[in-house]
Amino acid sequence: MLGRMGRVLLVGLMLLLAAPLARAQESDRPLTEGEFIGLVNAKTPEEKLIEIVRARGLAFTPSTDLKDGLVNLKLRKLLEAITAPATVELEVGVSGADVLVDGVKRGSTPPDGRLTLSGLEPGERRLTLRAPDYIETAEDVFLKPGEAKRVAITLRPAVTVTPGPLGSRVSVAAGTPADAALGALDFAPTPQARIDTLKKIVADFSLSPVAQLANEMLQQTYLSETMYDEALAAGEQVLERDPRHFRARVRQAHAYLGKGELEKGVEATTQARQLMVSAQTSVPPMGSDPDAWQREKNRSLEAAQGEWASLAYTAFVALSQAPDPARKRPLLEQFIEIFPDSAYKGAAFVQLAVTAQQLGDVEGTLRWAHEGLEANPHEGTLLVLAADVLSDAGKDLARARELATRLIELIQDQPDKVRPEGLADEQWAAQQRIWHGLALSALGYVNMHEGKGAAAIEEFRAAAPFLEGQAGLQARNLYRLGYALASAGGRTNLQEAQKVLSQVAAMGPPYGPPARDLLTKVEAALGPRR
Repeated sequence: MLGRMGRVLLVGLMLLLAAPLARAQESDRPLTEGEFIGLVNAKTPEEKLIEIVRARGLAFTPSTDLKDGLVNLKLRKLLEAITAPATVELEVGVSGADVLVDGVKRGSTPPDGRLTLSGLEPGERRLTLRAPDYIETAEDVFLKPGEAKRVAITLRPAVTVTPGPLGSRVSVAAGTPADAALGALDFAPTPQARIDTLKKIVADFSLSPVAQLANEMLQQTYLSETMYDEALAAGEQVLERDPRHFRARVRQAHAYLGKGELEKGVEATTQARQLMVSAQTSVPPMGSDPDAWQREKNRSLEAAQGEWASLAYTAFVALSQAPDPARKRPLLEQFIEIFPDSAYKGAAFVQLAVTAQQLGDVEGTLRWAHEGLEANPHEGTLLVLAADVLSDAGKDLARARELATRLIELIQDQPDKVRPEGLADEQWAAQQRIWHGLALSALGYVNMHEGKGAAAIEEFRAAAPFLEGQAGLQARNLYRLGYALASAGGRTNLQEAQKVLSQVAAMGPPYGPPARDLLTKVEAALGPRR
């Protein structure tokens, strides 16, 4: 009796008649069940059959009936050959990657990224690899019975870190856990919800570059909410991982300036500038692609310009609002050094000149006024300030006259050239009157120094209407007028001086007391009233 197995093999032989045995033996593709049964029925020597199986593998899983049939035919070596387990020597190159075979975990890769998988059922097997910060990867592997196969699988990072001259750039692949976590930010209804989501990402991905990316976002979110201490703490986390991170350094400067720690803000700004200057002359790291590095360098420097311009504005506003002139001046001097090409450089010169004047530093006032006028010859504040200081000190009178005259001509003939940006029409009209009055008063004082008393009196008289409503400036100009009239002598001049000085004396300090002293002398010169 052939039994069931014999009948199966005979049926297989019938099916095989259309396919020559030689072709079946020579093919490279896995043996089908029909081909295998045909070879057995054709009484192919067992050793030859084993050789073919090992060379080609099986495209089917041997059934229990097939195994029983081989036992009945006393082909036990063949049975062992077709059921011999396979081994995979897996090379991943990533430590800690979970390895699954047909969905069942078979281990994790050790530090060297290599793992041997033994006892695998021959045939088509699916290897799946999962590792933190890498995209899950699956690969189908065909295993021949008893085969020891070396398989190398490359895991593509879910998170990539691109080094650059201004810090590393972290990118997250779509469809990964990190991407899903960051995607939740789109649904954060409030800034606090966004902060809570980012803090969770930092905790969940603490060992991943994703934590750095989340801390960058935290720093920016805290900054936008004026939570300066929290922004500084998040920024420190970024800089601890990447000390060359330009954007984080810039945001640290914003935070310090925002909370009023101006010196620390300037220090952080200086550090950011050093990073940018260094990046401009940086060369590709050894072993890197020069073209890729240059592209990253260009991208980084271009992106840095907007950040740098924003910081220049924040720094100028914060430093110019410092209430203490002695503290403000060195900070503004550093501002000009740090931002030599800033759009706010001219305004910084004005602030410095005014601050030096407040400190009583004539030389400093003139220095910054002259530097500012070299940058912008039409800066009205500096024109009037320099003319006023020079005339008051009796120094470089020709320069004082030239500056005062230039300002008056600009106001009269080309007012748009000297008009400050952003000034409303009403404010500009008032500013023009003050500048005009101060310039005329400065010209009057120049004339006094030059011994031109009559011309000085005319300039002081002309300045008076322009300075009405400006108590301090009006008092100074009227005192000068009274002094000039008193110096000119003559009863008419003395009578006018008496009237002017009486007006100034009623205004109080700082010109009231000297006006009263001079008034006493004028009245004495006029003699008793008749």
